[in-house]
Amino acid sequence: MKKKLGIIDSGIGGLSLLNGLLSKGMNVEYHYCSDNDNVPYGEKSQDFMLIRVTKMVEALSYRNVDAILLACNTLTAETIDQLRKTYKTPFIGIEPYINFPNHVENKNINCCLILTEATKNSERFKTLQKTKDPQGKVKVVALKNLALLIEAIRVNHNYDISAIHSEIELLKDKNFTHCILGCTHYPFIKDYLEQTLKLKVVDPTQNVINEVSRVLNLDYGIITDQLFYYSDNCGDHWQLKSQNFIQDFYFKHELIQDNH
Repeated sequence: MKKKLGIIDSGIGGLSLLNGLLSKGMNVEYHYCSDNDNVPYGEKSQDFMLIRVTKMVEALSYRNVDAILLACNTLTAETIDQLRKTYKTPFIGIEPYINFPNHVENKNINCCLILTEATKNSERFKTLQKTKDPQGKVKVVALKNLALLIEAIRVNHNYDISAIHSEIELLKDKNFTHCILGCTHYPFIKDYLEQTLKLKVVDPTQNVINEVSRVLNLDYGIITDQLFYYSDNCGDHWQLKSQNFIQDFYFKHELIQDNH
């Protein structure tokens, strides 16, 4: 029997994770639920996020999903503990991959981690930082506006890249060799980040895919052209979408060159 996975984010960020999941061809029916009217959640209160995410969890529970992926670092940090206390459905959260340097053979690297201010200021992240990077080897940088700027790309594909360029300017000329992505919006501009900052981007998407596979007891398959159910209004209305819908949100090299 095909498993059902619910995916929650405030906007399009979690679609980067869904794109990775779809690419693995697993026998899963995906239900992506977002809250487009209130994106992003980075500056929202914990109480507000809990109210909105609860609405989305209820909508996904009605669709009988087997597990729910909180495809947002901020949502995970602020709500997952309470959700696990309230619901029996398994919840899969995501956290910034701050322990990346501990998993590479070459220790002569200089890493930064970019994330939202809300994630950086959360108690969950502070605990993670103390546990996984007690010596402070990874430079943690909160980018206030980047997620919202990336959201704007979906409604304007001729978007002026200069605003994003200004947002990441403080990362240039710091001799960083790697940049860890701590927000699911950021993979949409992965190529641009590598091109502009002259470093290697660390995208933890595969780690999340592995955890989804483990929780749902799945194997990678050969299913192609997968469809998924999509709602951008907290589950009030649903549409059937293809993977091509997600591809349109990725910045292309041609677009970068034209607008930079």
